[in-house]
Formats: sequence, structure tokens, C-alpha cells
Amino acid sequence: MAMLPEDNEIRESFPDYFIIFSPRDIVSGDFYWISEDEKHIYFTVADCTGHGVPGAFMSTLGISTLDEIITNNENLKANDVLNLLRERSKLHFIRPENRRSHRWNGCSFLHSS
Repeated sequence: MAMLPEDNEIRESFPDYFIIFSPRDIVSGDFYWISEDEKHIYFTVADCTGHGVPGAFMSTLGISTLDEIITNNENLKANDVLNLLRERSKLHFIRPENRRSHRWNGCSFLHSS
């Protein structure tokens, strides 16, 4: 849970909140993430393919990619974040021979801004 947001990070934006986080294993492909800029609060809940180390690897990549997207862009809407995340994920995970068919395992994201 070291990569998940701290309680105070979420409470600053959502004073009355709760989270049910019950991964199957200690090392998991499930994560939630929060960030903000001057105008928006960005919140994501994700379920990445795989359990244990493969899922945790996907989560790590998802979290770092979300951080990069928010840090390097301004005034993003939820669909913008998801589209950028999809494009960057394709670069990391889709082998060149599969790029046209879009066959790949990845993450399911629910994102709000």
C-alpha cells in the first residue's frame, strides 16, 4: 500500500469519504489514485490485469503514467486523461505486431476530474 494515497491526501479534497480496498493478495493489481491542479481534482480507481507481482507491475506503471500526465498537462478533462493513459499504455504494452489488432492485457480505469 506504499504507492496508494495517504488518508490526508484524500481527505483534503473529499472530507467525507470512505474506501473499501480488499485486494486478494498483499501485492495487488488494484489501486486508487488522486491528484489535483489549480482547477481540478483527479481521482482514479483501477483494476489491472494480473494478481501478485504482474498486477503490481501494471499498477506501478499506471500510477506513474497518471502522475506524468497530470504533471505535464493543464486543464485536462476526464476523457483527456483516459485517452492519454491509453496511448501511453499502448506504447508500453502492445507488441509491434499486435498494434493494429489492439490485443493486449491492461487495466480497467474509472477516472473522474
